[in-house]
Amino acid sequence: MTRRAAIAGLGALVAALAALPTEAQAQAGPPRPNILVIVTDDQARGTLRAMPATRRLFHREGRTYPNAYVTTPLCCPSRASILTGRYAHNHGVLTQQPQSFDVRTTISRYLRQAGYLNAISGKYLNRWGARPGFTPVSPPYFDLWATTRPNGGGYRNTLFNVNGRLQDVREYSTRYIGRKTIRFLQTFERQDKRPWFMYTAVVAPHNPAVAEKKYERARVGSWRGDPAVFEEDRTDKPPYVRSRSAELWQGRRSRARQLRTLMSVDDMIREIFAELRRQGEDRRTLAFFLSDNGLLWAHHGIVNKTVPYLPSIRIPLLARWPARIPGRSIDERMVANIDLAPTIAQVAGLAAPSPSMDGRSLFSGRWDRDHLLVEYFEGDTGIAPTWASITARTHQYVQYYDEDGKVTFREYYELVEDPWQLVNTLGDFDPTNDPSPATLNQLATRLSNERDCAGALCP
Repeated sequence: MTRRAAIAGLGALVAALAALPTEAQAQAGPPRPNILVIVTDDQARGTLRAMPATRRLFHREGRTYPNAYVTTPLCCPSRASILTGRYAHNHGVLTQQPQSFDVRTTISRYLRQAGYLNAISGKYLNRWGARPGFTPVSPPYFDLWATTRPNGGGYRNTLFNVNGRLQDVREYSTRYIGRKTIRFLQTFERQDKRPWFMYTAVVAPHNPAVAEKKYERARVGSWRGDPAVFEEDRTDKPPYVRSRSAELWQGRRSRARQLRTLMSVDDMIREIFAELRRQGEDRRTLAFFLSDNGLLWAHHGIVNKTVPYLPSIRIPLLARWPARIPGRSIDERMVANIDLAPTIAQVAGLAAPSPSMDGRSLFSGRWDRDHLLVEYFEGDTGIAPTWASITARTHQYVQYYDEDGKVTFREYYELVEDPWQLVNTLGDFDPTNDPSPATLNQLATRLSNERDCAGALCP
């Protein structure tokens, strides 16, 4: 970064600090935790082996959610769901175009109104603020920010909007995002003792998954694939799946590149928590780690996301709060990205926004889902047409739709017997393994109703 840009950035930081709410403006109440949310991009479930520091901090000293899902396997809709606790059909971001996003329903707005100091470092929503000439557009309800360029950013030579000024950053983006996170936390420490909300969202391990120099040749272990990678007969799958032809070597390449970028994310997380310990804020900080969706590594011939299959919709999700969450604890419930905002609202004492959210607080043990609605809307990215799914522990039912909303194809998988989703019982020309007509009718009716659900009526 040039000296002129650095001076300009310092001036912008001073101006941003002047705009921060004062202590007198914060709402009085009992001590509330800091909130840290760390989001990765396209991180497949089962990849934490490349992140030993993260495993120690979150597995050993926190809680794991092994049955975690996203409600839409695409960056913008999923991130909007994280920030609002709402399904995509309610928050309005259906594709990678975020212009319809109602930012007034974000947890960042509610927290800021309640006296929290808010900061974001990294990726907000793809194409947010994509105005002619890359005019910087501030992420709403954040006091400090360093956000990636409108197309989502990259790994090197990336354009950032830093407190309203555009800066061309040559530093490896994960390292820069982590450094800005720490800088913002230090700024809050100097400002006052109010709680803060820090949203850190890296580009990694999104393709092209460019590793930091020191990890370019790091060992990632061998991977032999799984039955879904070697699926030879896909005649039971929809046409867009039958047209794919990715092979094991392509899945291996994608996996290796992703794991190497995650090693830098692990370094970043270790450094952030070292700063929290230095500040004495470690025990009063509730932290979440999750991905916005998964990614297929040649499963069913696909190296992509936006599909209803489990590698696309299942994610790593972990929580850490030394003052409240026992170490090495496991929550087996079906949980989702829409559950983060209600959880944050509960621990921050924000009762008012909860009815407008579709998710449920992870810290309430009074519920246990038997299924989730997962939805995807065809747009300018992805490979699949519009679809919606009833996804349960034991089975998955999927409907695909044309532009008029007519069902064009259906899938049904018995996940206990067929965890790799090799046999679509509705497309294998074997009527003896089909669900009963009554079961199919019930699933179709439920899916039709839940595609319009809101609040407590959502699964």
